[in-house]
Amino acid sequence: MDDAPGTRGPHEATSSPPAVVDPGRARAVVADAISGLHPVVAQSHDGLTLILLGRDPRAGRRSDVGAPAAFALPPGAVGVAVGIFERIAWLDAFDDPEGLDDAWPRILAAAMDAWRARVRAIDAGTVPPPDRRAPDEGAAGRLLRRAALALDRASDTRVHARESGPTRAPGDASDPGDVEVRIRGARVEGTARVSRGRATHVALAPRDVADPPDDLVP
Repeated sequence: MDDAPGTRGPHEATSSPPAVVDPGRARAVVADAISGLHPVVAQSHDGLTLILLGRDPRAGRRSDVGAPAAFALPPGAVGVAVGIFERIAWLDAFDDPEGLDDAWPRILAAAMDAWRARVRAIDAGTVPPPDRRAPDEGAAGRLLRRAALALDRASDTRVHARESGPTRAPGDASDPGDVEVRIRGARVEGTARVSRGRATHVALAPRDVADPPDDLVP
């Protein structure tokens, strides 16, 4: 016997409600997460520098390691900025130390690959020799401040609901939903994943421009 109009059979799937997204709240969650990051230690080896980030505002320190295999995570680190000679290549940050610990082997392998590619290019003469062997002490902080500036401008970001995962309950203003925030500022670009009111992963990279705006973080 057919179901009455407007009803569903017992095994018929129901459609999911549309994702609820709060772009302003999502940007604020990411901005709050990166504003609490500080360099805690910088480890360097022959042009490869890993600037470890934590939530302790005390000044960081630098050290040289004997070999790339000696790069290590200090307690409480939640992020890392990868420096290839004089420049920051990219930055990854997580909402807890376990996130960085899980990603550490992949990040270190990618950093080694990028460093080796730069060394080969320098040796081949296709790029000029670097001015310095490591980024300056304020480089990671500038990248984070540029991202914060971009997050303050709706025009520099795009917020999208993720295809899977939880979305916030209607009326829950503390949770912007399970979303991806795409950042494209004057000198920074990247993505951030926000889930259950937390920025679980932020990935940033410098972006070169010929004529940055006057109010850009230097």
